[in-house]
Amino acid sequence: MKKLLVNTIIYGVAGSLVALVPLILLPYMTRSMSQDDYGAAVFFGSFVAILLPFMGFGATNALGVRYFQMPRQTFSSYLWSCSVSLPVSVFMACVVIWANRQRFLSIEAISIKWLLVGVVIAGLWGVSQSCGTLLIAKKKPNLYLLINATIGIVTISITIISIQYLGFTWDGFAWGLLIAHLLAATLAVIILGVAHPPVETKIKYLADGIKFGSPIMVHSIAMSLISFFDRLVISKYLGVEHVAKYAVAFQLGILMSFIAQAFNKAFVPWLYAHLRSDTEASRVSVVRGTYLIFLLIIVGTGAFCLILEPLITIIAGPEFIDMYPIAVTIAWAGAFNAGYLMVVNYIFYSGRTYTLGLVSASVAIFFIVTSVVITPKYGLSGASLVFLAANAALFLSIWWAASRCYAMPWFSVKLLRRLV
Repeated sequence: MKKLLVNTIIYGVAGSLVALVPLILLPYMTRSMSQDDYGAAVFFGSFVAILLPFMGFGATNALGVRYFQMPRQTFSSYLWSCSVSLPVSVFMACVVIWANRQRFLSIEAISIKWLLVGVVIAGLWGVSQSCGTLLIAKKKPNLYLLINATIGIVTISITIISIQYLGFTWDGFAWGLLIAHLLAATLAVIILGVAHPPVETKIKYLADGIKFGSPIMVHSIAMSLISFFDRLVISKYLGVEHVAKYAVAFQLGILMSFIAQAFNKAFVPWLYAHLRSDTEASRVSVVRGTYLIFLLIIVGTGAFCLILEPLITIIAGPEFIDMYPIAVTIAWAGAFNAGYLMVVNYIFYSGRTYTLGLVSASVAIFFIVTSVVITPKYGLSGASLVFLAANAALFLSIWWAASRCYAMPWFSVKLLRRLV
């Protein structure tokens, strides 16, 4: 239990080193560059994040499962067979962007050259992410931390150095991402190569990886779109200056969701252990615990909203204080996202990932359509309300789907009596 707790803390810290990079850089970037330049940096980071789930066509998602199901030599072949999908996906994404470059030219935030660089960064990120998946399966938290620390520390350092001393603007952040992910991907390949020397690749393993991981890829794409697509809409219809303002509200408002993600890494082992026992008492215990977490999310988000206004002034500066109402809306969207994290695990446990892909894709389509319709008319307030609605829909629909995939006593009379 002690080792599990320590590993959970390490995984949480490692994930935060990457996820919180934009928030850590926010105070520096909002004060050292114009809102237009900061908006361009946010746009670029969002573009890379949206591309990431496409990298590898989902094949590398299978590594964490197949590692436990295959002999070492067979798995080595499986690993390098699935890895072939990464450069192929990068090439295909570059071709698509170049073929549609006239459409992308209408987006004034960044040039086609940087869009192509963004594809390369996403591909490199896919390499380190694949290695991370395998390291979690192997219970190697220290190496997992090393890769994520490389990404986080190098991105922050290069960004500050290039802007402060080398005269770069938003592209200093882009260079930071490129160098950081190049180093992390190189480190990942070395780790993989030492543990599993390259062997013959096989089409059947690649096909199996894509078949296993494609529903998860669809889900990941949907989640990326829900998290970042509104930045693309804001850039196109309102301008990059509004992207900068919205990013400040988003990075601060969504902080509770980051905390929930870190907590989820500790919650999942506890949840799966109780589900594995498969008794009525354990199921009631899980549901009671989940309801308690829901209550903590509500209370925590309410308390967080009370301190958001001074946080915006301290971290971003007084010129962004008008973003407080939008940050509050996003904070409650983050609360729904935290609730989603507490119920989605039942779908993973049941193995019915195709249901997850279908539901999350439906919510993403709803989010995209409403963003395009509402944001140009109602501005940043409309964008934040659409984000809130999408996360509420995601939570409720995933909860419903989870109840269909794995029966739990969510509304049993016995449970309600115990709660009272």
